[in-house]
Amino acid sequence: METDKKLKYAVQYAYDGGVHNNFVSMSNVKIITDTNPIPYEEAITLFRGHLDDFKKRYKNDERPQLVIWEDVGDGEFPIYGKELLDLDYRDNLEIRGDKIYKVITKTEEIIIPE
Repeated sequence: METDKKLKYAVQYAYDGGVHNNFVSMSNVKIITDTNPIPYEEAITLFRGHLDDFKKRYKNDERPQLVIWEDVGDGEFPIYGKELLDLDYRDNLEIRGDKIYKVITKTEEIIIPE
């Protein structure tokens, strides 16, 4: 049986509308999108369609995560393993206008001779 190679992506988008501070942490996760396997073009369109909402929720500290999963198989239930694109509130992100940047810092040990 031949499979359709185009149906191999899945999109997930969720955010946490709960309360998270130094005193209380109560989650209230809202799943906005969770697709079965879809073509690449549809996955990109869905991802782009959520970008403005992601930016708003990131700025409001609502813990959003927006992911395109790659090579998820063609079945009803995607197999998650490899991310094509991942925007995650746990990453150090900067939003400048319409662009999103992931800030990467490099740590290097300074070796002091004995």
